[in-house]
Amino acid sequence: MAFSYALAATVLCLILPPLVILYRIVRVRVPGPLRPQTLLLGTLLDKKYIPDLFTRHRSLATLQSDYGKTLRVVGPLGKVMVMFTGSIPKWFSGRDLDSGREGVNHLLPRSILGLPLGPEWSRHRRAIAPLFSAKSLEAQLPHILVACRELVDSNLAEAGVSDLYPVIGAWALDIIGNVAFGHEFGALVGAKSGKESRYATAAAGLNADILRRFAKGPFASLDRAACAKATADMEVFRETAAEIIRASAAPTAPEALRSSFVARLAHKEKLAPEDCIQESVSLLIAGHETSSNTACWILHLLASNPEEQAKCRAEADMSPATPSYQDFLAMTTLVGAVYEALRLYTIIIGPAKKMTRDDQIPGVPKNTYVLPNKTVMARCPMQFPSPDKFDCSRYVKGQHGRMGEPHCPFGAGPRICVGYALAQLELVALLHAVLRRYELFPAGPGYPEPREHVLVTNGPRESGLFLKLVPR
Repeated sequence: MAFSYALAATVLCLILPPLVILYRIVRVRVPGPLRPQTLLLGTLLDKKYIPDLFTRHRSLATLQSDYGKTLRVVGPLGKVMVMFTGSIPKWFSGRDLDSGREGVNHLLPRSILGLPLGPEWSRHRRAIAPLFSAKSLEAQLPHILVACRELVDSNLAEAGVSDLYPVIGAWALDIIGNVAFGHEFGALVGAKSGKESRYATAAAGLNADILRRFAKGPFASLDRAACAKATADMEVFRETAAEIIRASAAPTAPEALRSSFVARLAHKEKLAPEDCIQESVSLLIAGHETSSNTACWILHLLASNPEEQAKCRAEADMSPATPSYQDFLAMTTLVGAVYEALRLYTIIIGPAKKMTRDDQIPGVPKNTYVLPNKTVMARCPMQFPSPDKFDCSRYVKGQHGRMGEPHCPFGAGPRICVGYALAQLELVALLHAVLRRYELFPAGPGYPEPREHVLVTNGPRESGLFLKLVPR
């Protein structure tokens, strides 16, 4: 009798989990690839469908074209996500749908990246929004121009072929240092000398920890060594931010300190010190690699499309040597280059949002995560004629909307990127500085082509960005 019970329990344990997983999948009545390997590994780890995890957005775009406007993507243990195409539905932008915050809610629980939608999140958002007003960005513009000048005068001074990926990352980090923290991070100096700045090291560590937590979920906390390293990396920025808050309170504090985002959040918006620190780090997380990787793809596209590069250079040459914020907004060809890069290279695949009602997408039950397939949306021929063509005039023709709404590079709904105007300003300022000084060409034979590599963001981190720069 005992043997019979044991046998029955064993059979139940072997049969029940696959049935539960299969039920979780089939209850989402949306088409998608499914085979025994998919049940075990999930779609993303099934090499028949996703040959390369680091270019999964391209494979998901192919699957979307095969299965239609909605696509079922299976995750571990039968957890299902649904991708959709077409215009963004109104309900997807509603305040009752929150984004997944895996990876950041442990690191930054008191920031708008980590807080759930609600009164506290809204209070933080209201405090942060004025930092990205036109008046505020005009005040921060000198920091951006200094970083651009340092990049072209020092880091790009030697003509010839070079890997721009590390110096572009350093450029973006130095802007964050001055704008958010009121502090020189020294990333460009470190990139030129070959000795990485401690802030660059810590920033890379935080991004790695976010990816680790996203991939491993609750099991990430079991790796004590990795958790300790993330804490140490966070402490680098916490100590700096705390010191800036203290120093900026002095009546004689320099304007660079008092105008930094962390100081303004502390003294003007009256957020608690830890909240100010976490919000400053959230700007680092949200605005560093996103801007640097976008910049890399823009430069690659310009080098590969000499006619578009010539149009962008003509606009840069006609503009003032030291433009104002409004001057940069008027550079519609350069702005168009930014949005074309965001269209052709999906910088961030997600985030996904959890549905609150059944059948907001037909056949999809509530509590299912859904997200737009940006890679497909960005190549819709109805919205973007000749969709594979890099065409900087699309922006002025209205194809990108005001900020890329047809392919939502900055998200949608309440969590839409609050700092998109800063990102656009940085990128246009970079193009203005580089194109006035250099002509860009592909590196040529013997050098790797830049390849997409998606971790948290999509950049040429493995291949590098090898371009040939010729002084004008």
